[in-house]
Amino acid sequence: MSAEATGYVTALLECPDGADLDCAHKAILWCLADHHNRSTKVCEPGLPRIQRESRVTPSSLKRCLTYLEYHGVIERVKPPNQGRGEFTRYLFLALDYPDRLAQKLEQLQKGPTDGPLFKTTEGAQKGPKHPPERGPEGAQGRLRNKEEPITKILTIEPSTARAALKVWFLVKLELEKHLPAEEVKLWVKPARLQRVAAGQHMLIALPPANRIIQAAYARLQMLRELLAVHHYSASFVKYADEYDRQLGRERFGIEVQTYGNGKPATATRANSG
Repeated sequence: MSAEATGYVTALLECPDGADLDCAHKAILWCLADHHNRSTKVCEPGLPRIQRESRVTPSSLKRCLTYLEYHGVIERVKPPNQGRGEFTRYLFLALDYPDRLAQKLEQLQKGPTDGPLFKTTEGAQKGPKHPPERGPEGAQGRLRNKEEPITKILTIEPSTARAALKVWFLVKLELEKHLPAEEVKLWVKPARLQRVAAGQHMLIALPPANRIIQAAYARLQMLRELLAVHHYSASFVKYADEYDRQLGRERFGIEVQTYGNGKPATATRANSG
Protein backbone atom coordinates (compact mmCIF):
# COMPACT_ATOMS: atom_id res chain seq x y z
CA MET A 1 0.00 0.00 0.00
CA SER A 2 1.26 3.49 -0.89
CA ALA A 3 0.09 6.32 1.35
CA GLU A 4 1.33 8.83 -1.19
CA ALA A 5 -0.68 7.21 -3.98
CA THR A 6 -3.77 7.02 -1.75
CA GLY A 7 -3.46 10.70 -0.88
CA TYR A 8 -2.97 11.57 -4.55
CA VAL A 9 -6.12 9.69 -5.57
CA THR A 10 -8.14 11.18 -2.70
CA ALA A 11 -7.23 14.74 -3.69
CA LEU A 12 -7.74 14.05 -7.40
CA LEU A 13 -10.91 15.78 -8.62
CA GLU A 14 -10.28 15.62 -12.36
CA CYS A 15 -7.90 14.07 -14.86
CA PRO A 16 -4.61 15.84 -15.67
CA ASP A 17 -6.11 17.07 -18.95
CA GLY A 18 -9.24 18.39 -17.22
CA ALA A 19 -11.57 15.48 -18.01
CA ASP A 20 -14.18 14.53 -15.41
CA LEU A 21 -13.87 11.70 -12.88
CA ASP A 22 -16.86 9.79 -11.53
CA CYS A 23 -17.25 7.45 -8.58
CA ALA A 24 -16.33 4.34 -10.60
CA HIS A 25 -13.06 5.94 -11.71
CA LYS A 26 -12.23 6.91 -8.13
CA ALA A 27 -13.01 3.42 -6.81
CA ILE A 28 -10.68 1.84 -9.37
CA LEU A 29 -7.94 4.36 -8.63
CA TRP A 30 -8.20 3.72 -4.88
CA CYS A 31 -7.82 0.01 -5.56
CA LEU A 32 -4.72 0.65 -7.68
CA ALA A 33 -3.30 2.95 -5.00
CA ASP A 34 -3.81 0.22 -2.41
CA HIS A 35 -1.59 -2.11 -4.50
CA HIS A 36 0.97 0.55 -5.41
CA ASN A 37 4.52 0.33 -4.08
CA ARG A 38 6.12 3.77 -3.94
CA SER A 39 9.70 2.54 -3.69
CA THR A 40 9.55 -0.01 -6.55
CA LYS A 41 6.76 1.70 -8.53
CA VAL A 42 5.14 -1.71 -8.96
CA CYS A 43 1.35 -1.98 -9.18
CA GLU A 44 0.18 -5.29 -10.65
CA PRO A 45 -3.29 -6.29 -9.39
CA GLY A 46 -5.21 -8.62 -11.69
CA LEU A 47 -8.49 -7.64 -13.27
CA PRO A 48 -10.54 -10.01 -11.05
CA ARG A 49 -9.02 -8.44 -7.92
CA ILE A 50 -9.67 -4.89 -9.16
CA GLN A 51 -13.23 -5.80 -10.02
CA ARG A 52 -13.82 -7.45 -6.65
CA GLU A 53 -12.40 -4.56 -4.63
CA SER A 54 -13.86 -1.70 -6.67
CA ARG A 55 -17.28 -3.36 -7.06
CA VAL A 56 -17.67 -2.54 -10.76
CA THR A 57 -18.77 -4.82 -13.57
CA PRO A 58 -16.17 -6.33 -15.93
CA SER A 59 -17.36 -4.24 -18.87
CA SER A 60 -17.31 -1.04 -16.78
CA LEU A 61 -13.85 -1.89 -15.48
CA LYS A 62 -12.34 -2.20 -18.95
CA ARG A 63 -14.08 0.95 -20.08
CA CYS A 64 -12.90 2.94 -17.06
CA LEU A 65 -9.30 1.76 -17.38
CA THR A 66 -9.26 2.83 -21.02
CA TYR A 67 -10.70 6.22 -20.03
CA LEU A 68 -8.14 6.77 -17.26
CA GLU A 69 -5.27 5.83 -19.53
CA TYR A 70 -6.46 8.04 -22.36
CA HIS A 71 -6.74 11.10 -20.10
CA GLY A 72 -3.30 10.66 -18.53
CA VAL A 73 -4.13 9.39 -15.02
CA ILE A 74 -2.49 5.98 -15.48
CA GLU A 75 -0.60 4.03 -18.08
CA ARG A 76 -0.87 0.30 -18.64
CA VAL A 77 2.22 -1.73 -19.51
CA LYS A 78 1.28 -5.18 -20.72
CA PRO A 79 3.76 -8.08 -20.39
CA PRO A 80 5.36 -9.39 -23.57
CA ASN A 81 4.03 -12.89 -22.85
CA GLN A 82 0.49 -13.59 -21.66
CA GLY A 83 0.09 -16.44 -19.20
CA ARG A 84 0.28 -17.52 -15.59
CA GLY A 85 2.46 -15.23 -13.50
CA GLU A 86 2.37 -12.41 -16.06
CA PHE A 87 0.43 -9.29 -15.02
CA THR A 88 -0.27 -5.86 -16.47
CA ARG A 89 1.56 -3.02 -14.69
CA TYR A 90 -0.32 0.17 -13.83
CA LEU A 91 1.70 3.39 -13.64
CA PHE A 92 0.59 6.59 -11.90
CA LEU A 93 2.06 9.09 -14.33
CA ALA A 94 1.86 12.14 -12.04
CA LEU A 95 3.64 10.31 -9.19
CA ASP A 96 6.18 8.06 -10.84
CA TYR A 97 6.68 9.26 -14.42
CA PRO A 98 6.04 13.02 -14.76
CA ASP A 99 8.01 13.15 -18.02
CA ARG A 100 5.61 10.64 -19.59
CA LEU A 101 2.69 12.68 -18.30
CA ALA A 102 4.08 15.79 -19.98
CA GLN A 103 4.37 13.92 -23.29
CA LYS A 104 0.84 12.59 -22.86
CA LEU A 105 -0.61 16.04 -22.26
CA GLU A 106 1.27 17.41 -25.23
CA GLN A 107 -0.12 14.63 -27.40
CA LEU A 108 -3.68 15.30 -26.20
CA GLN A 109 -3.36 18.93 -27.25
CA LYS A 110 -2.62 17.83 -30.82
CA GLY A 111 -4.88 16.30 -33.38
CA PRO A 112 -4.68 12.75 -34.77
CA THR A 113 -2.09 13.87 -37.34
CA ASP A 114 0.18 15.51 -34.72
CA GLY A 115 -1.13 18.95 -35.68
CA PRO A 116 -2.98 21.41 -33.46
CA LEU A 117 -6.70 20.97 -33.20
CA PHE A 118 -7.18 24.68 -34.03
CA LYS A 119 -4.55 26.99 -35.49
CA THR A 120 -5.79 30.01 -33.56
CA THR A 121 -8.20 30.82 -30.77
CA GLU A 122 -10.43 32.60 -33.27
CA GLY A 123 -10.55 29.47 -35.39
CA ALA A 124 -11.63 27.42 -32.40
CA GLN A 125 -14.50 29.79 -31.78
CA LYS A 126 -15.62 29.94 -35.41
CA GLY A 127 -15.52 26.21 -36.04
CA PRO A 128 -15.23 24.71 -39.55
CA LYS A 129 -15.31 27.09 -42.50
CA HIS A 130 -17.98 25.24 -44.43
CA PRO A 131 -20.38 23.43 -42.08
CA PRO A 132 -22.39 20.73 -43.84
CA GLU A 133 -25.96 21.72 -44.60
CA ARG A 134 -28.61 19.40 -43.29
CA GLY A 135 -31.16 18.65 -45.95
CA PRO A 136 -34.76 17.56 -45.48
CA GLU A 137 -33.69 13.91 -45.66
CA GLY A 138 -31.19 14.31 -42.81
CA ALA A 139 -27.40 14.28 -42.73
CA GLN A 140 -27.07 11.45 -45.24
CA GLY A 141 -27.46 11.96 -48.94
CA ARG A 142 -30.57 11.28 -50.94
CA LEU A 143 -29.18 8.14 -52.55
CA ARG A 144 -27.98 6.62 -49.26
CA ASN A 145 -31.44 6.92 -47.74
CA LYS A 146 -33.27 5.64 -50.78
CA GLU A 147 -35.31 2.58 -49.98
CA GLU A 148 -34.13 -0.55 -51.71
CA PRO A 149 -36.67 -2.19 -54.01
CA ILE A 150 -36.23 -5.54 -52.28
CA THR A 151 -37.52 -4.14 -48.99
CA LYS A 152 -40.61 -2.53 -50.52
CA ILE A 153 -43.84 -4.02 -49.19
CA LEU A 154 -46.58 -4.47 -51.76
CA THR A 155 -50.08 -3.72 -50.55
CA ILE A 156 -52.05 -6.33 -52.46
CA GLU A 157 -54.64 -8.82 -51.44
CA PRO A 158 -53.47 -12.37 -50.58
CA SER A 159 -53.67 -14.60 -53.63
CA THR A 160 -55.75 -17.72 -53.73
CA ALA A 161 -54.36 -21.10 -54.72
CA ARG A 162 -56.22 -20.97 -58.02
CA ALA A 163 -54.75 -17.57 -58.90
CA ALA A 164 -51.25 -18.75 -57.97
CA LEU A 165 -51.67 -21.86 -60.14
CA LYS A 166 -52.76 -19.71 -63.07
CA VAL A 167 -49.69 -17.50 -62.67
CA TRP A 168 -47.46 -20.56 -62.46
CA PHE A 169 -48.78 -21.92 -65.76
CA LEU A 170 -48.20 -18.54 -67.42
CA VAL A 171 -44.65 -18.39 -66.12
CA LYS A 172 -43.95 -21.93 -67.34
CA LEU A 173 -45.05 -20.86 -70.83
CA GLU A 174 -42.66 -17.90 -70.64
CA LEU A 175 -39.82 -20.21 -69.61
CA GLU A 176 -40.54 -22.50 -72.54
CA LYS A 177 -40.23 -19.51 -74.89
CA HIS A 178 -36.88 -18.34 -73.55
CA LEU A 179 -35.08 -21.60 -72.69
CA PRO A 180 -33.70 -24.34 -74.97
CA ALA A 181 -35.94 -27.34 -75.58
CA GLU A 182 -33.52 -29.70 -73.76
CA GLU A 183 -33.60 -27.52 -70.65
CA VAL A 184 -37.37 -27.22 -70.73
CA LYS A 185 -37.66 -30.98 -70.91
CA LEU A 186 -35.08 -31.42 -68.16
CA TRP A 187 -36.59 -29.32 -65.36
CA VAL A 188 -39.37 -26.94 -66.47
CA LYS A 189 -41.94 -29.57 -67.42
CA PRO A 190 -41.48 -31.84 -64.36
CA ALA A 191 -41.48 -28.82 -61.98
CA ARG A 192 -44.79 -28.33 -60.22
CA LEU A 193 -46.31 -25.86 -57.80
CA GLN A 194 -46.42 -27.66 -54.48
CA ARG A 195 -47.88 -24.91 -52.27
CA VAL A 196 -48.11 -21.14 -51.74
CA ALA A 197 -46.67 -19.79 -48.49
CA ALA A 198 -47.83 -16.49 -46.99
CA GLY A 199 -50.04 -15.85 -50.04
CA GLN A 200 -47.16 -14.77 -52.29
CA HIS A 201 -44.27 -17.23 -52.08
CA MET A 202 -44.37 -20.29 -54.31
CA LEU A 203 -42.69 -23.55 -53.36
CA ILE A 204 -41.74 -25.24 -56.63
CA ALA A 205 -41.14 -29.00 -56.34
CA LEU A 206 -38.41 -30.61 -58.45
CA PRO A 207 -37.47 -34.25 -59.03
CA PRO A 208 -34.69 -35.41 -56.66
CA ALA A 209 -31.93 -35.52 -59.29
CA ASN A 210 -28.76 -33.43 -59.01
CA ARG A 211 -28.68 -32.60 -62.73
CA ILE A 212 -32.26 -31.31 -62.64
CA ILE A 213 -31.76 -29.34 -59.44
CA GLN A 214 -28.56 -27.69 -60.67
CA ALA A 215 -30.19 -26.67 -63.94
CA ALA A 216 -33.18 -25.20 -62.12
CA TYR A 217 -31.06 -23.21 -59.66
CA ALA A 218 -29.09 -21.77 -62.56
CA ARG A 219 -32.35 -20.21 -63.79
CA LEU A 220 -33.74 -19.23 -60.38
CA GLN A 221 -33.12 -15.52 -60.93
CA MET A 222 -34.97 -15.61 -64.26
CA LEU A 223 -37.86 -17.43 -62.62
CA ARG A 224 -38.10 -14.89 -59.82
CA GLU A 225 -38.06 -11.99 -62.28
CA LEU A 226 -40.95 -13.51 -64.23
CA LEU A 227 -42.91 -14.12 -61.01
CA ALA A 228 -42.17 -10.63 -59.65
CA VAL A 229 -44.31 -9.15 -62.43
CA HIS A 230 -47.27 -10.91 -60.79
CA HIS A 231 -46.09 -10.02 -57.24
CA TYR A 232 -44.84 -13.52 -56.41
CA SER A 233 -41.54 -14.98 -55.26
CA ALA A 234 -40.32 -18.57 -55.38
CA SER A 235 -37.92 -21.15 -54.01
CA PHE A 236 -37.24 -24.77 -54.89
CA VAL A 237 -38.02 -27.92 -52.90
CA LYS A 238 -37.66 -31.59 -53.79
CA TYR A 239 -40.43 -34.03 -54.56
CA ALA A 240 -41.72 -35.98 -51.62
CA ASP A 241 -39.52 -38.91 -50.62
CA GLU A 242 -40.33 -42.19 -48.91
CA TYR A 243 -40.43 -40.51 -45.51
CA ASP A 244 -43.09 -38.08 -46.74
CA ARG A 245 -45.09 -40.96 -48.20
CA GLN A 246 -44.97 -42.87 -44.92
CA LEU A 247 -46.00 -39.75 -43.00
CA GLY A 248 -48.93 -39.22 -45.33
CA ARG A 249 -50.11 -42.79 -44.87
CA GLU A 250 -49.82 -42.81 -41.07
CA ARG A 251 -51.14 -39.34 -40.21
CA PHE A 252 -53.56 -38.55 -43.03
CA GLY A 253 -54.43 -41.88 -44.65
CA ILE A 254 -53.42 -40.69 -48.14
CA GLU A 255 -50.87 -41.73 -50.72
CA VAL A 256 -48.47 -38.87 -51.47
CA GLN A 257 -47.25 -38.56 -55.06
CA THR A 258 -43.53 -38.92 -55.60
CA TYR A 259 -41.31 -38.63 -58.65
CA GLY A 260 -42.36 -41.22 -61.25
CA ASN A 261 -45.16 -42.45 -59.01
CA GLY A 262 -48.04 -41.43 -61.25
CA LYS A 263 -51.20 -39.91 -59.90
CA PRO A 264 -51.83 -40.10 -56.17
CA ALA A 265 -54.43 -42.58 -55.12
CA THR A 266 -56.51 -42.69 -51.95
CA ALA A 267 -55.06 -45.12 -49.45
CA THR A 268 -57.19 -48.05 -48.49
CA ARG A 269 -57.05 -49.55 -45.09
CA ALA A 270 -56.69 -53.31 -44.93
CA ASN A 271 -59.48 -55.07 -43.11
CA SER A 272 -58.32 -56.84 -40.03
CA GLY A 273 -59.70 -60.36 -39.95
